[in-house]
Amino acid sequence: MVQLLLIVTFVALHLAGEFGRVQLLPWPAWALAALILAPIAALAALFAFIANRCGKRMDSQGSARAYFAADTAQSRLRILGTAWYIFGVFGLGWVRIVQGMRRGPAHSHAALGDVSLADAVIIIFPVIALFLSLWWSMFPLERRVREAMLFREIERGNPVHPIPTRGQYVWGQFKHNVLIVALPIMLVKLWDDALNLFASRAAGAWWPTAEPYLRWGGIVLALIAAPALLRFAWDTVRVGESPLTAMVRDMCKRYRVRINGPFLWRTHGAMVNGAVLGVVWPMRYLLLTDALLDRLDADHVEGVLAHEVAHVKKRHLMWLGISVIATVLACGWAATLLAYVQNWDSQSDTVAAIASVIGLLGAVMVFGAVSRRFEWQADAFAAKHMSEVRGSPVVTGFAAGVMTDALQLVADLNGMRTDAFSWRHGSIARRQRNLSGLVGLEVGRLPIDRTVRAIKIVSLVILLAAGIPVLIQAFNS
Repeated sequence: MVQLLLIVTFVALHLAGEFGRVQLLPWPAWALAALILAPIAALAALFAFIANRCGKRMDSQGSARAYFAADTAQSRLRILGTAWYIFGVFGLGWVRIVQGMRRGPAHSHAALGDVSLADAVIIIFPVIALFLSLWWSMFPLERRVREAMLFREIERGNPVHPIPTRGQYVWGQFKHNVLIVALPIMLVKLWDDALNLFASRAAGAWWPTAEPYLRWGGIVLALIAAPALLRFAWDTVRVGESPLTAMVRDMCKRYRVRINGPFLWRTHGAMVNGAVLGVVWPMRYLLLTDALLDRLDADHVEGVLAHEVAHVKKRHLMWLGISVIATVLACGWAATLLAYVQNWDSQSDTVAAIASVIGLLGAVMVFGAVSRRFEWQADAFAAKHMSEVRGSPVVTGFAAGVMTDALQLVADLNGMRTDAFSWRHGSIARRQRNLSGLVGLEVGRLPIDRTVRAIKIVSLVILLAAGIPVLIQAFNS
C-alpha cells in the first residue's frame, strides 16, 4: 500500500501543473502551509500515542492483537495523511506555496508545470516524513515481536539475526518501500532538469526536433538504470556457485528467460521475500532475502523461484503498465462521452479535470485488480512447474501444498495475518484457496491463464483503438 500511495502522490504532483491552481482559502502562504502541515504532524503524533498504548497492552497482556491493531491504525493514518496532502495540492495550492517560498513571491503565480527536482523533493517531503514517523513509532512493537521470535528460533535451533536498531529499521523501510517508487521518478526529473538547463543556455535550431526524443530516451534509460541502483541500495550480494544457483540457471533455461542472479538480499532477517527487479536484461535481478533462504526448505525455495520466474516469463510488469494505460484511455473516452451527453465543452478545463480524476481512480482500481490476478497466475505457474517437472500432466496436491505452505511460512515469519488484504497481492488466504482449487486440473488449461489472457486482449484492443486516429492523421498528412 505504501508504494501505491506514493505513486498516487507523484501523479498528483504531476497533475498539479494543470489542475492545482485552485486556492479555496484567501490566506497568506504561511497560514496555508501551516494548515496543510499541521494535520499531517497531528497524525504522526496520534500514531505515536496509539503505538505507545498498544506496546503497553502487549507487555501486560502478551497478546498479538495489540500489534495488529497498531499495524491497522498505521495503514489507515497513512491513507488519511496522503488524502489530506492531495487536498492540499489541489485545494490549497501547496505546489504554488513551495515555489513561492523557494523562488520568491513573484514565482508563486508561475506555471505550476515548471517543477524542478528540488521543488519536487520539498513538495513531496510531508508525505515521506509522515511515513518515516509512523515507522519510527511502530519500531518498539516490531522489536517486541522480533524478540519473541528470536527466543523461539533459538529454542528450535534455527538461524537467527541481530535485531536491527530503530534507525536501521526505519532506513530499511524507506529503502524497500519508498526508493523503489521515488528513485526512477527522481532520475527522470533530474534528466528533465538537465535538458531544461541545456535548452536555456545552449540549445540551437535543432533543439525543437530533438527534444522529444531526448526526453523519452532519458525516461527509458532512467527506468532501465533504476534497478541497478536499487540493487546496491538494498544491500545485495551475488550468490556464489551452489545448488541454488544451479536451480535458478536450470529454471531460466527451461522457460527461456534471462535473469541476473540470484542475489542475497540482506535484511537482518527482517523480511521473508523474493523479488525480480528490472524489465530488461542484464539489469533484471533476482533477489532472495536472507530470512527466506534460512527458513524455507528446497521445495519451498523452488516454488518461490518459479513464482518469480513466472513474472518474467509472462511479462507481468509490461502488461500491468499496458492495462493501466488502457484504463486511463478508456476513462478519458468516458469523460468525453459524459461531456457530450451533458453538452459541455469537451476542451474545457472542467472536462479535463474530470477526465484526470476518473482516469486516476480507474488506474488505481485496475492496477490493484490486475496485479492481484498476475500474482495468482504466478502462484499457479509455480504449482504447474512443480507438477510438470515431477512428470504429472495435472496439478498435484504436493505442488499446491508446497506453495500453500510457502505462503503460510512467509505470512508467519513476516508477522502477517493470512486474511490481511494487500492491494497488489490480495490476501494470503485467498491465494491459498486458489492453489487448493487447482489440484487435479490440467497444467495447460488453468482458469487463471484464461482470465489473464482476457485482460491482455482487452487492454491491447483499447490501445489499438486509441492508436487508429493517430495512424489516420499520419496517413492523411
